[in-house]
Amino acid sequence: MSERASYAAHAKGLLLLGLPIIGGHLAHMLMHVTDTVMLGWYGTEALASVVLATSFFFFIYILGSGFGIGLMGMISAALGQGDDTGVRRQTRMGLWLSVLYGLAVMPVFIWSGPILIALGQKPALAAMAQDYLRIAAAGMIPSLVIMVFRSYFAALEKAAVLLWVTLASVLLNAVLNWMLIFGNWGAPELGLRGSAIATGSVQCLQMLMLAGYAAWLPSARHFRLF
Repeated sequence: MSERASYAAHAKGLLLLGLPIIGGHLAHMLMHVTDTVMLGWYGTEALASVVLATSFFFFIYILGSGFGIGLMGMISAALGQGDDTGVRRQTRMGLWLSVLYGLAVMPVFIWSGPILIALGQKPALAAMAQDYLRIAAAGMIPSLVIMVFRSYFAALEKAAVLLWVTLASVLLNAVLNWMLIFGNWGAPELGLRGSAIATGSVQCLQMLMLAGYAAWLPSARHFRLF
């Protein structure tokens, strides 16, 4: 193979791997944008509260997502060495650490109101953000587990599934938000809490879909991940 053909092959491989990962991250951000836009339609107080709450959630999430992000290189190295046991152990440890971190930060969400007041937020706004976060907290562990699966599938060069699952989640999240925030299609009008229920439910479903794909994937069954 010529040097030019080699570069072309590497560039193609990089695009095939990288574009679905980039698309998946953009779609993940779009889910939160959907929450913000719909609550903006619902009311200005709800909009201010969800911006505050999601910023709070994201700060706690990004601290714990390192367990999943750091796995990509470790899994890739184990794959390069033909170490199936290493792939399994590292992925499992990422899952366990993500779950333990998610459980450890639950009290922060439950009592987020006093924390936000101490940070200078108005009590009424902090109370509404706390209402959102107490429900959204259920999505922390799924969000962290999803990050582990992102690294796992990216290392296996199966990143396309991340994009399609995330896009489906964005659509479902928009539908559930429309139902639960505004009380459409016979659903109760829950406002801010409805958005938290919708997003948390979608995150749980997304986690289950990726876990199911990981268990089904024929080329990865020999890792015995579960």
